[in-house]
Amino acid sequence: MLEEGLDIVRAMWSGSAYRHHGPHYDVEIEDAPPEPHRIPIWMAGSNANPGVLARAAGCDGIYFNPEDHEATPDEVAAVVAGLRRADLPIDAAFDVAVRGNASSAWPDPEPKNVDLAGLAEAGATWWMEALIYFDPLGMSLDVVDAGPPGG
Repeated sequence: MLEEGLDIVRAMWSGSAYRHHGPHYDVEIEDAPPEPHRIPIWMAGSNANPGVLARAAGCDGIYFNPEDHEATPDEVAAVVAGLRRADLPIDAAFDVAVRGNASSAWPDPEPKNVDLAGLAEAGATWWMEALIYFDPLGMSLDVVDAGPPGG
């Protein structure tokens, strides 16, 4: 369903007429002006599963989000290598996003041991600070106001 749905979304954005009668969706789209600013599509994955990486290689990026820990540089490098095995061209514009908590604004006294430089060297292009506090909201706003770690 996901792959079929992504094909339909891409067709809608293209502006070209599109007819699709698949196992999950029946769609007939007339010609229309294409969307002027294509929205990037990132695939999410919690591991380097070849199926996930093959789907991601056909998108604009991957949000690598391990279930029980923050991604390590070795894991990011394995994801990038898996994307290459899934035919992602070396020169393709492609984002690798990872998440975690590295901001000095968090109230927890423990030092942050996130290797941001190592993640970038391994192929990460986005760091997404996980805003874990919803109450009080002020804690998350402090992290946003502090800006990027080390910057």
